[in-house]
Amino acid sequence: MKKNNILVFSNDPAVISPIKGHYDIEVASSRNEVLKRTGEDPGALLVIDCDMKDAKGLTLYREVKKMHPDVRVIMLSSTITIPEAVEAAKLGVGDIVRKPALADKLIGSVKNNLSRGEAREIRLRSRLGAEWLMGSGNKISGLFKNLEFAIKEGKNIIFVCESGVDVLSLANIIRDNSGAGQKLTVIDIFPFQKESLESIFWTVLQEALVDSDIIYFERFSIADDKHKASILDYIKSRAFKGRVRVIAGAQAAEVSDVFNDWEKINVPALRERKEDLPEMLEAYIDKYSVKHGKSVGNIGLDALKAINSYSWPGNYRELECAIENAVMACEDGSVTLKELGVGGRMIFENLLSAQTENLLDFKTNIEKRLVNIYYKKTGSEDMAANLLDIPRSRATDNLSK
Repeated sequence: MKKNNILVFSNDPAVISPIKGHYDIEVASSRNEVLKRTGEDPGALLVIDCDMKDAKGLTLYREVKKMHPDVRVIMLSSTITIPEAVEAAKLGVGDIVRKPALADKLIGSVKNNLSRGEAREIRLRSRLGAEWLMGSGNKISGLFKNLEFAIKEGKNIIFVCESGVDVLSLANIIRDNSGAGQKLTVIDIFPFQKESLESIFWTVLQEALVDSDIIYFERFSIADDKHKASILDYIKSRAFKGRVRVIAGAQAAEVSDVFNDWEKINVPALRERKEDLPEMLEAYIDKYSVKHGKSVGNIGLDALKAINSYSWPGNYRELECAIENAVMACEDGSVTLKELGVGGRMIFENLLSAQTENLLDFKTNIEKRLVNIYYKKTGSEDMAANLLDIPRSRATDNLSK
């Protein structure tokens, strides 16, 4: 197969014809043929028709994934259920299209997945610790396209983001994709805020400029504008004609005129990337299962729904902490709502968003509802009372009889 070709596992003309009219495709009619062709070269995209009798869709996907972990796949099915769709998304399937699919819907899915695949080259060279970058939705694909452009341009970069984003992992990716042997130096601004340490800061910066290819300023936004301008002026005058690239992160309100000639890259918040949650969750669960010696294989639908509806004010760091705590608390190999440390806040948000009663009725009923939810999950009136910080007698009175 050629790099830009699409392999289609189907014998349905309604699947083959629309794609063939727009792209170069190869058609496989058996499981063995799919495995042979993808084993030689996975091409740009694999389309699996789950209605084919020769192989089950997810089983074939797992087999292909073992040979090429980064292959992009679209699945089509006339019978797929919600649990199967959730499982497919968790495993990393790029899209699931229900048959009979309209031609424009199928072509749109193929187009989107091919464009996402173009942005994966950088991501695939990322490091452990960047699990929050997993996924292939529009937001993360856009981030990587902007990142690829900034790397090629060689500009200084300011990542505009909310709190809870690991900008250092982005700096590592830039280093890894900027050529062999690139040295990244991290300078934390915070320890140098005292006036007595200013001379030490300039010594550290001077040494970094001589010895580094890339400098990442941790907590650069806490410096005042005058200090930022002084740092940038110094770098421009001493950085060997711009050889040293500078990277920093800041919230939108903190991005001042001092960054005018920097490449500004917006980093999406977790709440904007709900389509990427299955891949992120799988990566976090695998990471902390290994770290804590656990055998956690999946996440329950109740926990998945709550995670999907929660706003995550603490962003990716909050999600990562919640999953690590859940993995440590997990006893039966599956993370449920009970193990999630942010479960109470999720439940409150779910109730609030679904609430149609007036405010007075809501205030009257919210405690009763929370007591019953906690009791159902924990089986203990004492624990429900402790979680809500109310007397046990009040928790008992609020339980549904």
